[in-house]
Amino acid sequence: MAQANLFIEKARAVDPSLQFEIVVRESAGDKNLSTPLHLLEGKDFFTKAIQEALHEGIADFAVHSMKDVGSPDFFANSLYGVIDRDDCRDVALFNADVMDKIANGEIIRMGTSSPRRAVMAMEFLQKALPIVAGNSAKVEAVSIRGNVERRLQQLSGGDFDGVVLAVAGLNRLLKHPEAKDELTRLLSDKKKMILPLIECTPATGQGAIVAETVASNKDAVALLKQLTDEKITLDIATERKYAVHHGYGCSQAFGAVKINLADSVGFTYLSGQQSDGTAFSEWHADFSAINEDWNIFSTTDYMKDFFGYSYVDNPVEIKEDVVFVASHKILQVSGVSELLKNKRVWAAGTKTWYALSKAGCWVEGCADGLGLNNLTSTLNSPLISTKSSSVHILTNSHSALNWQKEGYLASGLYELHPQLPEAALAELAVADAVFWTSYQQFLHYGRLAKTNAHHICLPGKTARLLREAGILPIVIPAIKVFNAWRAKSIL
Repeated sequence: MAQANLFIEKARAVDPSLQFEIVVRESAGDKNLSTPLHLLEGKDFFTKAIQEALHEGIADFAVHSMKDVGSPDFFANSLYGVIDRDDCRDVALFNADVMDKIANGEIIRMGTSSPRRAVMAMEFLQKALPIVAGNSAKVEAVSIRGNVERRLQQLSGGDFDGVVLAVAGLNRLLKHPEAKDELTRLLSDKKKMILPLIECTPATGQGAIVAETVASNKDAVALLKQLTDEKITLDIATERKYAVHHGYGCSQAFGAVKINLADSVGFTYLSGQQSDGTAFSEWHADFSAINEDWNIFSTTDYMKDFFGYSYVDNPVEIKEDVVFVASHKILQVSGVSELLKNKRVWAAGTKTWYALSKAGCWVEGCADGLGLNNLTSTLNSPLISTKSSSVHILTNSHSALNWQKEGYLASGLYELHPQLPEAALAELAVADAVFWTSYQQFLHYGRLAKTNAHHICLPGKTARLLREAGILPIVIPAIKVFNAWRAKSIL
């Protein structure tokens, strides 16, 4: 209903005179709430009945969650367009006593109806949940069925210790007048973890709403064309293009996501399990700007060698509730881990997340190593409800100054001291191209590169600061994407 109302809202923005009636059809997936989805026979459990109403002339449009559209021939006789996409991530929600259960060594029972989540989310949560009283979390996936409200009611009733849901669905319900109050109540005492895109890759098309009509309905076709977001539609077509090689449907244990970043770069990533249970991952990105014959010096080969570190004696006072930890190095500062236990903590990437969890800190989410700007919409969403400008960034002193110049709250808790070995310096000096993973590396070592060397970097802040320094860099999506390309696993 929330999705149908969003469709109506967008349609009336095009033509305020339009009148709508919502025709409700209960799907096979709605009727059978006892059988795990991957054990149901057939396909398109949540879409077939709705599509039938469209083709019978009962409705002018059918509105679906894109990730429920499983079969590749679903749209063979229809016209369709993706009209909206919210955050495509998953979220794990827990009862307030989850920390006590970890401390007592109890198994954390997580409700999910998705084999993909049962594989990837459970593996991730084993490492991402805090270590409490010396105990690591023991996590178990348990089948759950029903709509969001039903699942949250079961969670609150103690049938589960946690559930894994789509962020997009929660965001939309929190904006839907008929659901907002009840959902807010059910979420009020829950602890949240927004799951990362790489380790917990979303389902193909997750977070998107697709509308369809039939070619003979000329007025509906004309309206749908105006409502269709071509960019999102293309992104999802890209995800489906690669996913089709691994199968469709609720029984699949893999995800596929197209990630768009600053500087007009992005990549498509697939990961999870094949039908035979073997793990796989795929990266799809454009590296045409980089000559494979170049001698490339990659800073990823010397991440531990670039700098030595010295730390402040005492952490600064942090009044803000939400903290972004740019590096696990800050945990070397006395008192920081205890300070963070009283904050809502976000991490730069999963390496920092795991270090924080080992220190007993609850982490709400991370930027997947793609920069804080990649989190802006997630932080601003109804589920998280935090302005990125009110987040206190903990980083090194040089980076803190750059953040402060952009108007952010930032504190430097450690200093960087160049210490790259002579052998690495010699490699840098003769390289045809240098891949910088941070601007601080370029700031301290860039003068050693050849004057005609090509400079490769990540999007966002690093690329912008390099341009300000007079460098026109080749921008690539992410460290993991670059390393995959070097390993010849980019497809």
